[in-house]
Amino acid sequence: MKELVLEEADTEAEEAYEAEFNENYGDCPVIKKPRYGIAERVFAFVCFVLGYFVLRSFGDAGLGAAVTVVLMTAATAVYVKCKGAVQRLPQILYLIFVASFSSVYIISDDAFIKGLVTVFIFFALLFYPYFIHGSGRREFINDMFVFDMIKSVFIMPFSSFVSIFPAAFSGKREKKGHFRGWHIAVGLFAAVIPTIIVAWLLCSADSGFNSVMRSGVDFLSHGILDEILWFMAGVPLAMYMFGSLYSNASAKHQGVLTREQHFRFLNAVSVIPQAIAYAAVTPVCILYIIFLSVQANYYFGGFASNLPDGMTYAEYARSGFFELCAVAVINMAVIIILATFTKKKEGGKAALPLRIYSVVMSCFTLLLIAVAMSKMIMYIDAYGLSRLRLFTSWFMILLAFAFVFVIVKQVFGKFNYFGTLAAVFAVLFGALCFCDVDGRIAEYNVNAYISGRMEKVDMIQLGKLSDSAVPYILKLTRPVDGRSDEENEAVTTKAAEILSKRKHESADGYDIIHFNYPRRRAEKASEPF
Repeated sequence: MKELVLEEADTEAEEAYEAEFNENYGDCPVIKKPRYGIAERVFAFVCFVLGYFVLRSFGDAGLGAAVTVVLMTAATAVYVKCKGAVQRLPQILYLIFVASFSSVYIISDDAFIKGLVTVFIFFALLFYPYFIHGSGRREFINDMFVFDMIKSVFIMPFSSFVSIFPAAFSGKREKKGHFRGWHIAVGLFAAVIPTIIVAWLLCSADSGFNSVMRSGVDFLSHGILDEILWFMAGVPLAMYMFGSLYSNASAKHQGVLTREQHFRFLNAVSVIPQAIAYAAVTPVCILYIIFLSVQANYYFGGFASNLPDGMTYAEYARSGFFELCAVAVINMAVIIILATFTKKKEGGKAALPLRIYSVVMSCFTLLLIAVAMSKMIMYIDAYGLSRLRLFTSWFMILLAFAFVFVIVKQVFGKFNYFGTLAAVFAVLFGALCFCDVDGRIAEYNVNAYISGRMEKVDMIQLGKLSDSAVPYILKLTRPVDGRSDEENEAVTTKAAEILSKRKHESADGYDIIHFNYPRRRAEKASEPF
């Protein structure tokens, strides 16, 4: 009976407080309290585990990193499905495409390529829940790509950055004190750094305490402490992943960076009068015409493999190549500035002269890219491939597509520029990653040297390549027909040194988490050395 009276009193007090609050603050916007269900609770712990495995396996990405990416992709698909999203064939194919890049960790030993793949996968997985739930629209990548990238990468994850803790420990409260388990988790996490500092100071102040702490650390350091530190370091990444998925599934910030705001932004920054824009670009176009007419024989000789008098292949290929690349990048920047900051007609459509100037500059730039690529091909034929030559050529091809799509956009205003360029980038990037760059460089150079198409092979550059190059370096441990004894001895000796060094570096071995096929193949190939 006493408990019943107390409950009624508490109810009356709450109703009185609510009435007073509504009377004083009834006009204030109501902030909805976040709700966490079973899906959030389970996925919070999944993110903790994934954060640990990402840091544990991505340092020297191999089999462990590939498995982690597959688990991240599957977890994303399951959570999105649990939140009511309809995932049709295009969405499923998108996730399969993203997950397929995890195989690069196994088939390649190139640290730079694997780093690029990691960035690509994380961005792709951030975009997926955003376009499924959080964008508030059905279209995929379009002209709002910049706004979408900012919102999906910076706004959505950080708006629910700490939500992983209440979601993970969102069980029933205790009757008194409204106790929550996640408070303890946050408190323990926040206490890590000050505890370490205090322990270090106490160890410095007292030798006895220092001895006890050292004994405890030695006891824990046999793998346990390291794994705990790896887990703690992965917590911020887990918070970021969970924040992204939860914010998008909750459809937060639907009024932030919307299509209307995008159009208002473009109208606000379109402040340059058209006459000023045309006057600024016209001298540049005239300069291109003069440049091409004066230097036509010099630059276009590369298409026919004709060298100017007194120049070697290296001198001709190097002369002006990077300058032409820089001009192409500057032209793209100029076109973006014209399209963004020049005043438009009503409706946001660019004026006809502005579109003509964009087409003219794009055509000139495509011509310069063609000249630069012809010079690069001559250089590669004479001196072989290198990482810089291959990556530069890949970038120039992507840039050429970007300018072609600029021309198409000026002719067909409804053309999806960013969506098409993103699709082309994905294809080219996939070709770059799955081709095993170091293996193809070594294969081309070694085969060209053995066949006689190249006079010399750069053994120093081959030695700098990853383990993917080892099977092709192995070919150079045998004499090559048609080469002098001195040259064969120098090449075979250097190849044996490279393989011996690789064998010495891999003597310590590696665990299954960091396994990849090129490294295993290189170990077998270098065993005799």
